[in-house]
Amino acid sequence: MIKKYSRALNENEKRILNNDIKQIRSRIKRSNKIYFIMSMVILAIGIPLAISQVKRGDKILGYLTFGTLAVYLLIVLWVKIEEKIKSSRSIQNIKTAITNNSVEVLYCQSNKMIKLEEFEDEGPHYLFQVEDNKILSLGGQEFYETESFPNTEFEIIRCYGNETFPIIFKRYNYGEKLKLILDSCKKIR
Repeated sequence: MIKKYSRALNENEKRILNNDIKQIRSRIKRSNKIYFIMSMVILAIGIPLAISQVKRGDKILGYLTFGTLAVYLLIVLWVKIEEKIKSSRSIQNIKTAITNNSVEVLYCQSNKMIKLEEFEDEGPHYLFQVEDNKILSLGGQEFYETESFPNTEFEIIRCYGNETFPIIFKRYNYGEKLKLILDSCKKIR
C-alpha cells in the first residue's frame, strides 16, 4: 500500500526547524568574530608595514601593501554580504515552512522489495512492491541500509519553505526489517 498526503508539523519537526534557525544565527555570530579578528590582525601588521616601506623610500612596495590591504578588506566585505544574504534567505525559508505548518508524507507498506546495485556513490536503490501493479522506487544517499531499514512500513516526509529543496527530509520506520528478495539487478539477468 502506498499513500501520499499532507499533515501539520509535529512538535519534534518544529523543534528541528527552530534549532536550524538558531544554528544559522550562531554561525553568523561566530563568522563575524572570526572576520573581525582576521581583519584587525591583518591591519595591525599591514598598515605599519606599509608605512615603514614608504618611510624607507620604497614607495612602490608601500603603495602595493596598502592596495593589497584594500583588496583584502573588499573581499572580506563581499564575502560577509553574500553570507548575510544567503543566511537571511535560509532563515526566511525556514520561517515560511513553520508558518505554512505542512509536510508532505509518502507512506509505504510493503512485504516485497528488491535492492539494486549502487551506482557511483549515488546511494542504494530499492524497488518496493506496494500493490499488484505498482512499484515504489526509492534511492539515494538517505537510504543506506540500517538495522531498521528497509522495512515493511515507513514514511518519508518532506517540508518546504519558499524554495524547491526540502528543508526537512526525514524517514520514519515503523515496520519490521525486510529481507532482500534479490541483492542486485545482476542476479535478475
